Amino acid sequence: MESSSFQETLMTSLNSMWVGTVQFIPKLLGAIILFIIFYIIASTVRKVVSTALEKIGVNQLFDKLGLSKSLFSAGIKSPPSTLFAKIFFYLIMLAALTVCADVLQLSKVTAAISSFINYIPNIFGAAFILFLAQMAGMFIREALEATSEHLNFDYGKVIGNALYALIFIIGIVLAFGQLQIETELLSNVIQILLLAAGASIGISLGLGTKTISNKIISGVYVREDFRDGDTIRFNDIEGEVLSVGSITTKVKKTSGEIVSIPNNLLLESVVVCKRS
Repeated sequence: MESSSFQETLMTSLNSMWVGTVQFIPKLLGAIILFIIFYIIASTVRKVVSTALEKIGVNQLFDKLGLSKSLFSAGIKSPPSTLFAKIFFYLIMLAALTVCADVLQLSKVTAAISSFINYIPNIFGAAFILFLAQMAGMFIREALEATSEHLNFDYGKVIGNALYALIFIIGIVLAFGQLQIETELLSNVIQILLLAAGASIGISLGLGTKTISNKIISGVYVREDFRDGDTIRFNDIEGEVLSVGSITTKVKKTSGEIVSIPNNLLLESVVVCKRS
């Protein structure tokens, strides 16, 4: 009796397994066929979108606006037309996975993919925020470098890089918020660091670097009066101006010696200048 009962149980299990397999195979074949169809559609759409965007001049537009440089700095080496085409391709393939999971009656997989699709706008929003932060940081950095080069200010590049890093960090915090990631602790840490840095700079400018700041500001006005190649006489120093720096002006004396004169002294004293 026990042997007969075991055999019946085994046969019932095998029969259920066989029936389940027979019922699953058509669904699997249908899902594979649907996936192939979606892949063909996605590949076609990718080619059409890439070609269309390239023909209407999207790549050239990104180059003119400097956006291609920003994408390359972010590690994206593909042209904008190819990038947008890939986005369309992967969106269609995500839809394909959802449909195939429905056909296979994989409800948990379908729910997971649906949740990810609903989260995609947050990802695009975060990427857009980072992109804008990088663009703003690069613009400010390049503007500071160009201005400092025009004024012969030696620290423009350092300040530009610091502002670029600050703007990008702020962009990261905002992007985390868009991704619905808790950023309260990170925001507090950044605020403390910024306040500490601001206080340190303020104290140093007010106490330790007052003289240097005076020299730097004086250098801006000294450049309006003297140029490289001018011959000047300052007190007992006479020679040719080699360069007007942010803090000092280098002068080559008739004896061949090179001396550095603080810019604030040149601005506050009587200087005889002979322009060649």
